[in-house]
Amino acid sequence: MYAIQNQNELKEVPFTEWLMYSGYDLKIALIILTAVTYLLFSQISTIGITLLKRNSRLYFYKTNLLWISNLAHQAKHNVRNLFMSTVLITISLAFTANLYTSYLYTAEQILKEFLVPISYLSYPQDKHLKENIHYIDTYLEKNGYEYRKVQVPLLALNKIEDPYNEELTTALLSNSTFNQLARFHGREPISLEGNDSLELISGGWGVNPPSTFQKNEMEVGERKLNIIGTDNTPYFPFVAQTYYVISDDLYRKVKPNYPTYTLVEYQIPNWTRLGDFSAQINKRFNGESQRVMTTADHFQGELVRNKTFFFIGSFISMVFFIAAISFLYFRLFANIQEEREKYRNLTKIGLKRKEIKRIITRQLAIFFFSPFAIASVHAYMILVFLNKKNVEWAPFDKILQVITIFGVIQVLYFIWIRSKYIRTIFHYLD
Repeated sequence: MYAIQNQNELKEVPFTEWLMYSGYDLKIALIILTAVTYLLFSQISTIGITLLKRNSRLYFYKTNLLWISNLAHQAKHNVRNLFMSTVLITISLAFTANLYTSYLYTAEQILKEFLVPISYLSYPQDKHLKENIHYIDTYLEKNGYEYRKVQVPLLALNKIEDPYNEELTTALLSNSTFNQLARFHGREPISLEGNDSLELISGGWGVNPPSTFQKNEMEVGERKLNIIGTDNTPYFPFVAQTYYVISDDLYRKVKPNYPTYTLVEYQIPNWTRLGDFSAQINKRFNGESQRVMTTADHFQGELVRNKTFFFIGSFISMVFFIAAISFLYFRLFANIQEEREKYRNLTKIGLKRKEIKRIITRQLAIFFFSPFAIASVHAYMILVFLNKKNVEWAPFDKILQVITIFGVIQVLYFIWIRSKYIRTIFHYLD
């Protein structure tokens, strides 16, 4: 949760964060995955077929010699096609599954950004804090909403009413106040002494986060703070950009020098149904002496947006998927004349049509489904990697639903191609 380490370890944090935010870790993973995929078809498949050939009992069993030899030929001459098909199918599956899970977990994504569905910030000049909080409590109780709330004081080092202020807005809170807030959010409490401080960095609502890659020096009450760690958890989604948690003793000493703000946060399990109430309190409470932030109004807009992206993205993914299958289709029929002659010669030495069907079916099944199988694994790995901080947003069962739908399309396409391919071969044999 916190990057509270010794000074040597703290020096390593900026590079790690820079690597994560720049996206290089994802790029490196994709490059490695792409290289492994190409090697899988160019080298590993050849090794696998060679091992099959060395198994004399399997290789010379019935017609296995024919389809294994033919498979070796196909693998050798279709590396690029198989590779491109796998890449396109991976893109289709990963893109669709990512949009699908984003749509399903819209509420969770919003809460990750804002933590709570309702936040109320009272300025020093607010004379109606108790009245306004009572209004919110009464509505929730009358309408059967279960809720928890926490109320904490903050000291503002500069004016934080305007989130668009060019000046970096900064606030202070005591160790005990932060622990109260941390327990409310299910986090671990901390213990600070002397001039030790924990830096809280939050982008918040309508503000840009300060750079997390710069060393911060801070003085409070002519005392230089010893910043022992940072935390990017958005405890305060719309108040200030940077907070400093200081010891209770230091907080009491500097409290008279700064104005006190009051933050009230609500945890409500069924908050997604509070759309109308959210609009109501936003209109009522956002004034010169207080501000309120709600997530239910964001939820409806995000839900519609994610649903739209999912349907549009699914259509685009289907285009990529069909293109991937088409690579294999055109390559397969490009060599149809060679295959005709081969099976015509085999029938002359007694190979039956039933056996030809079996050979073609095995060959086509491996040719068509190996890219799909590999792409399915790749897509799942990519989604888990993209959601490595929230693995629960990439559940296997939801991703499996997307893979199953594309798999059904692949099976139907395979049945049609197999039927057409066999008819073409047999028509020539007749």
